[in-house]
Amino acid sequence: MLEHTGEHAQAAALRLEYAQTLCGTVQRIAMLREGCARNSGATEEGRALHQALAETLLRHAEFMEDGAPRRAILMEAARALEEADQGAVAGEIYERLGIPVTFVGHPLLEILPSVERA
Repeated sequence: MLEHTGEHAQAAALRLEYAQTLCGTVQRIAMLREGCARNSGATEEGRALHQALAETLLRHAEFMEDGAPRRAILMEAARALEEADQGAVAGEIYERLGIPVTFVGHPLLEILPSVERA
C-alpha cells in the first residue's frame, strides 16, 4: 500500500523487517521477491531489500542440487545484487555460471546460441 502513495523507501524497510520474521525460506523469498518487484535499488532501503533477497537466494542455492533450477536461483541472486549496487559480486556469480558479463542483461541473451566469442 505504501508503494501506491510513493513511500517506496518506507515500504521497502517494512517489507524487509517483515521478511526477517518469517520462518520458512520459501515464504521469505516470496516476500522479498514481491518487495523487490515493487521497489528499485534507488534508495538505501531498496538496496537493502535487494541485498537481503540475494543473500537469501544464495543460502537457498547452497542446498540445491546442481542443475537448471539452481542456476536460475543464482542468476536471480546476481540480478538482485546488481540492483543492490553490488555489481562486482554479481559479476563473479555470472562468471561462475559461464555467462559472459558483457552480455548480462542483454535482451537477446535468452535466444542467442552458445558460441565462443573472439
